[in-house]
Amino acid sequence: MTGPISAEVLSGARSNAEYGLLRRLISGLPTAEDPPGLWTRVAEHRYAMARQGFQAGLIDLTIALTAFEGGLRLLTRDRDFARIRTVVPIELDLF
Repeated sequence: MTGPISAEVLSGARSNAEYGLLRRLISGLPTAEDPPGLWTRVAEHRYAMARQGFQAGLIDLTIALTAFEGGLRLLTRDRDFARIRTVVPIELDLF
C-alpha cells in the first residue's frame, strides 16, 4: 500500500460506514515508503512520456515509481500502467 493508493481507495467510498471499513482494512496492510528523490523522478518520467505523446497522471507515476523502487509487483485494473511501463520497468499484473 502507498499513500496515493490509500487516498484513491478511501476517496471512492460511498458512505461513512464504507469509509470506516476501508480505513480499517487499509491500516492493516504493509506500507511502501516514498523512495528518496521520488518527485524529481516523477517529473522526469512524466516529461519523457509527454514527449512520446502520452500524459501520465501524477498519482499513477508516483505509484509506479514507488513500486519499482521497492521491488514490488503492481496489481491494477488501470490500463494506463501498461503505457507507464514503457518508461518505468514495473512488474505489472493487469486484471
